[in-house]
Amino acid sequence: MTENDAKKLILLDACSKAEKAAAAFFHSMQKLKKFNPALQHDLDDLEPYDAMVSRFERTSEVMINKLFRAVQYYETGAKEGTIRDCLNFMIKINIIDDAEDWMNMRELRNKITHDYLSNRINDFYSEIRRYKPVIENALKKAEKYLKDNK
Repeated sequence: MTENDAKKLILLDACSKAEKAAAAFFHSMQKLKKFNPALQHDLDDLEPYDAMVSRFERTSEVMINKLFRAVQYYETGAKEGTIRDCLNFMIKINIIDDAEDWMNMRELRNKITHDYLSNRINDFYSEIRRYKPVIENALKKAEKYLKDNK
């Protein structure tokens, strides 16, 4: 197996993981009703939102740390570098449109990780919904990239 073949396998695996993570996240988004913070919510009420938030976290991490890094490795051979450098490279090759969206997603993921869900679920829900089309667009462009580079 050549080095390029090995890089391609890493890229295919990363794309598959990103597709699966995103599919689970999108499924959770479709199942949710608009969150009403004025109502009292017990743990059973919050469970679908908790699942959606967890799937958002996983999807954003897989997209950045697996898929985007794999594309960068495939293109440049670079395995290291800052997240910002990786995102800027994704802009350069037209996989994402805006690095700030992805940096903000990463920041949101960190906020969610350090805050109990029910305390700020309405804020998180609104922010996460805003990023769904950003993720969908990047995944579509990554799939096209993969198809074009077979």
